[in-house]
Amino acid sequence: MLRQEFNKVFQRYSGTQTGDVFSEGLNTLFIVLDCCGVQPISTFRNDFQALQTGFWINVQQRGPQVIPYSCCREATLGTYKYAITTQQALQCTAGLQPALYRTRGCYETFRKLATDMSTGAIVVTVLLIITEILAIISAVIMIRGIDRDRKDSLDPSNPKWNQRHEIALPDSKPR
Repeated sequence: MLRQEFNKVFQRYSGTQTGDVFSEGLNTLFIVLDCCGVQPISTFRNDFQALQTGFWINVQQRGPQVIPYSCCREATLGTYKYAITTQQALQCTAGLQPALYRTRGCYETFRKLATDMSTGAIVVTVLLIITEILAIISAVIMIRGIDRDRKDSLDPSNPKWNQRHEIALPDSKPR
């Protein structure tokens, strides 16, 4: 299901220059997660070849690019929109030299990140539940102890009852 959602969003991708929300989000994802496309990029296949958005269909606009510049290792959030004409950028986007671009697919990267985070969340949740159970047990023990003390203080058969309930009378001797 996650893969299908990734593919749906990816089908709206239209490059680094368009400024639309889906493209901006995917460009940021490519850079932050150090990945490119839904599936891993190779010299034989990449997800961008199948895109039907205007930028990828229009060869005159796209030029020799096979992948967007945001998939290049040297691209940052501040530079991915502007550096697509440098020689190294062209070697990355058109030449597909694996040392220059992010080879991992974003689906697997995101899935692994989500799995790692959910494992941590589960551990924290279990620890919180254990802490709550211990707090409840402690509260029950304290309430039973308080209740026992109260019953003992009201029981006349208890030898300590007389000590607690004696009335101190003033001395009858004159001073």
